[in-house]
Amino acid sequence: MYGEVFTRLAKAANLLDKLRLDVPIVFKYRTFEYRDDHAVSLTELDGTNCTTTGTCRAYGDGLGVPEATTLNFGSPSAWGTWVSIGALKAGQLVGCPYQMASVRTDTEYRAEIDPAFWNAVPTAVLDLVNLGSTGFLAIKFTSIENERREIVADVDGDRCPTTPPGGPAHWFDGGGEYYRWVRNQLIETTECVLVTSGLLTAPAVLSSDYKIGRTGALPAGGFCGNVATSGVRLDLISEQAAFVIVPLT
Repeated sequence: MYGEVFTRLAKAANLLDKLRLDVPIVFKYRTFEYRDDHAVSLTELDGTNCTTTGTCRAYGDGLGVPEATTLNFGSPSAWGTWVSIGALKAGQLVGCPYQMASVRTDTEYRAEIDPAFWNAVPTAVLDLVNLGSTGFLAIKFTSIENERREIVADVDGDRCPTTPPGGPAHWFDGGGEYYRWVRNQLIETTECVLVTSGLLTAPAVLSSDYKIGRTGALPAGGFCGNVATSGVRLDLISEQAAFVIVPLT
C-alpha cells in the first residue's frame, strides 16, 4: 500500500511542471518562405498549345502538390511581434511549359520576457525561456480546400479575366463541352490549444483539379487559373501571460 500511494503522489507532483510568468511577455515570430516548380503534364483544350503570347487552355485532374523545400532568397524574415500568425501551403499551375508551383510558408514563434524585466526573473527561468520552453493559450484555426472540374453549359463555364463580355467560356473542348471548377472539399477546425514556442506549419495540400489559361499577350492577357490550399492560424487569447515548462530531473 505504501508503494502505491507513493507512486500516485509522485505522478501527481510530476504534472506540476509549468510555471506562470507573471511579468510582461513579448510574443515574437519570423517566417520562412519556400517555393519549388515541377514539370506537369496537362490536357490541352480545343487544339491550343502553351504560349506566352496567344491563347491557351489546359487542365489536369487529381494532381498532387509536392512539398516545397527550396528556401526563398531573403528568408527567414526578421523577428517581429504578433497577436496572430499563420502558415500556408498551396499549389498552382504556372508558366510555359506548364509547371506546378508549390509554395510554403512556415512561421517560427516564441514568447520572451520583456528585457526591461530580466533582472526581476531568476537566471534559471530566463534560460528556460531562451531555450524555447515557453507556452501560452491560443485559438488554432485550420483550413484545407481543393477543387474539382465539372462539365457545364457555356453560360456557366469559367471565364479567364480578360474574356470579352458576353464571350464564350474560356475552357472548352472541340466536342462542345464547357468546364468550371468548384470547391470539392473544405475542412475547417477551430480549437483552443496550449502551445509552446515552436514552428507553425500547415497540413499537406490535398490532390485537386487544376486549370491554366491565357487570353493574349501581356499585360492584358496574363495567365489565369486556380489554387488548392491548406492553412493554419494561431490567435493569441487576449490578456494572458505565458508559462514556462520546467524539465523534470
